[in-house]
Amino acid sequence: MLRKIRNTLLFAFVQGFIENLDGCGGRTHPTNADWNEAYDRGMNFADFVTGNREPA
Repeated sequence: MLRKIRNTLLFAFVQGFIENLDGCGGRTHPTNADWNEAYDRGMNFADFVTGNREPA
């Protein structure tokens, strides 16, 4: 069950968001274009929320 959750795009977004806030970013998932995109969006959203980046 945990693997199914980890494979979701929501999980990828939240993981990217939290890892950016913690300063420990880095993908922990096999290469999957959709998953990586969601992870990057989470990282970018964390930058936007903290004021480190302007919206695209």
